[in-house]
Formats: sequence, C-alpha cells, structure tokens
Amino acid sequence: MTNGNGERNRRQGIRAERLAEKHLKSIGYRTLGRNILVGGTEIDLLMQDRRKRQLVVIEVKSSRVGEHAALGALNAKKRTRIARAVRSLHRLGLGLEHGIRVEGVLIDLSEKPPGIRHLA
Repeated sequence: MTNGNGERNRRQGIRAERLAEKHLKSIGYRTLGRNILVGGTEIDLLMQDRRKRQLVVIEVKSSRVGEHAALGALNAKKRTRIARAVRSLHRLGLGLEHGIRVEGVLIDLSEKPPGIRHLA
C-alpha cells in the first residue's frame, strides 16, 4: 500500500515526465519508450534526436521547492545507475550506429507554469 506522500510523489513524477516529453518533442525528439527497465535501472524516457539520429536517455527530476532540489537529485549514485543502463543498451545492440547520449530535464513545480530546464 502506498502512503499519501508516496502517491503524491508518484503523481508528481508522472506529471514531470509528461512535461519533459512534451518539451523534448517540441524541439525535435521522438519518444521511443517511457519508464524502461534495463540493466536494473529505470530509464524515464528513451528518445531519439531526429537531427543527429542518436538515442537519448532522459533522466527527469522534479521538485515542488525549486530547481535546485531537482538538480541535487542527479547525484553520483543516480549517474552510476544511468551509466549502467547505457551500457546495457549497448549490449542489446542499441545506439551502436549513431551513439547514445544522456540528458536531464529539471521540472520546477514551484513555478506557474512549471519551469523546465533541459540539461543537454
């Protein structure tokens, strides 16, 4: 059973991922998958940069108290997990031709409308 804060955080995460996906599509990315489990790590969004034809692993972080809190969540442990996911994608034969890169999207839910910062 999920407690109230857990449910609130889950809804916040879903909203943040939708906002990030909408923003990325508006700049030419194409969604390949959402919440993909690979290498023991969940990839929030797997997208393709249509211009460069690269796969892009997107990590989405959000905060109700400002962008700084979302940025702080991209810590060393999280970066290590993302690197493991990228290695797993390579082992599956993905991204070999045009490469894989990792980007972050920070969603500041303390602003109206929410602030979006793309870390490319």
